Amino acid sequence: MKVITINGNDLVKLDLGCSNKKRDGYLGLDICPHDCVDIVADLSKDGIPLGNKTIDELYTSHCLEHIPQNEIPFVWHEVHRACKTGAKVIFRLPYYANAKALTLISHITLFSERTFMASKFFCNRFDIKKIKFNYVPEWQDKPSAEQEFARIHYMNVVFDFEVICINKEFIPWKQAERKFAPREFISIQKHIK
Repeated sequence: MKVITINGNDLVKLDLGCSNKKRDGYLGLDICPHDCVDIVADLSKDGIPLGNKTIDELYTSHCLEHIPQNEIPFVWHEVHRACKTGAKVIFRLPYYANAKALTLISHITLFSERTFMASKFFCNRFDIKKIKFNYVPEWQDKPSAEQEFARIHYMNVVFDFEVICINKEFIPWKQAERKFAPREFISIQKHIK
């Protein structure tokens, strides 16, 4: 993997899987070469081609659901490795209990808040500060207790959600984790109701 060098004084913000909608002030990384993409890389194979502790802030929206389930721990580790300790990291994903998340053929991995909260692999690397649910219009103005009940018991209440976290001190990747972390991730998915 070719590692891109960045001036140590620059504030580095990365939009992971930016497609053709990169956020202002961010470097864009995507598998497809669009005009606004600065770094073309296959995240699940190549990782993030930046050095350790390079990124000050990372944002990814509707990207990880396109990555095979068994590669998610590797991607989480790459985000952890490339981000500085204390970096703000936002994962925005389609909510698993939404028909669009379930029916788009390119969505090969489903996520809920429990995917993150129940993963020891994830929680060892990131400190979850907030989980924000983006409700469909008919649920946006309902009382929070009704929203929570509906989110847990009904389909198509939440469109997507954000996991806002802070990167913890770097933990090196162990070969054994490549083998065992996907099993942990898959077992979490089996327990989502």
